Amino acid sequence: MIPFMRDLARLVRREDPNHLISSGYSSPRPAAQHLRRAAGKGDWTEDSPAEAEAYLRDTHPDPIDLLSIHFYPGVDNLRFGNKDRDSAAALPPLKRICDRVGKPVYIGETGALVGGGAECPAFTRNLLREAAAAGYPLVLYWFGAGDTPLDFDLTRSAGEVKALREAGRQMGGVGHSER
Repeated sequence: MIPFMRDLARLVRREDPNHLISSGYSSPRPAAQHLRRAAGKGDWTEDSPAEAEAYLRDTHPDPIDLLSIHFYPGVDNLRFGNKDRDSAAALPPLKRICDRVGKPVYIGETGALVGGGAECPAFTRNLLREAAAAGYPLVLYWFGAGDTPLDFDLTRSAGEVKALREAGRQMGGVGHSER
């Protein structure tokens, strides 16, 4: 996959030298580098920060400019010793790892996977706080309420909307519009 992505990015860059290229990848599994080295033998040992860095560096070859991660509860946040599903404690170490790789990182997809109501889910509150504090420049949020994952009735997710607006203010972005 790595040579394919390098070749694809080179093709895109040749056709369009003026725009940034992102992998669009999800977050690597907590054991991604171990699984890669195990060559199909299923080593699910959690990667250290150094192993996660090697994996991200290798899977984002030049001319890929940006690292994308997805960050969901119970999957992406349970690494580097974090065992709390509602925590986003893994975001700061992931940001430091990506900074060492030397390419900007953004959260290309997140959401609480539950929605609706006046209260913002704990995971979302923690994610937005940690993302702003760690210096993530962009968080792309998926709204999902109940059984309808593409329900954009913002009145049903008032708590999430309020938290997203506040995070937009903290991050200096445009996510604070009152429209």
